[in-house]
Amino acid sequence: PATQTPATASVTAADGTRSPASAGSSSGQTSLSTATDASAADTPGRRTLAKVQETLLALNGDRALGLSRREQREVDRILADLEGSDMPEMLKFIQTQLPKRLRDGLRFQFLSHWAETDVRGAMAYAKALPSSEGRDDSIASVVRVLAGQDAAAAADWVEQLPKGRLRDQVLGEVLA
Repeated sequence: PATQTPATASVTAADGTRSPASAGSSSGQTSLSTATDASAADTPGRRTLAKVQETLLALNGDRALGLSRREQREVDRILADLEGSDMPEMLKFIQTQLPKRLRDGLRFQFLSHWAETDVRGAMAYAKALPSSEGRDDSIASVVRVLAGQDAAAAADWVEQLPKGRLRDQVLGEVLA
């Protein structure tokens, strides 16, 4: 209604899209407890994170080929709906709730998308991953995005890595 203020507007519409207001305080800040329902930058017509998670859980993926074309288009629509602030929660969801056959590919897609707008945030996330969860490949994925935006900055960043396999791999990709 026209009399709603941002602080009192509904968080979600009946169709699972986000309303113009974010949950939380009148300052528009979203608390951690409401992050699944809304992001700090809600936009009319955007899906809630809960709806996005529901959609991701419905993905089947082909064991040999990955996602079908229809499923990949759906993931592309999801990525267009998400804000950078949504990515840590979505990546955690992917890592903990999706089957292994989907996990790595989706993690790289979401991480690369995040790196396009927030390379520092994406890199901090990638560096914090345990080696067993694809840390090195995640770092390489973020550096590839950075190299596409600013090759010199990517090369400078790679030079700061400790000598070894990861540095050699990423440096080779940046210089290619």
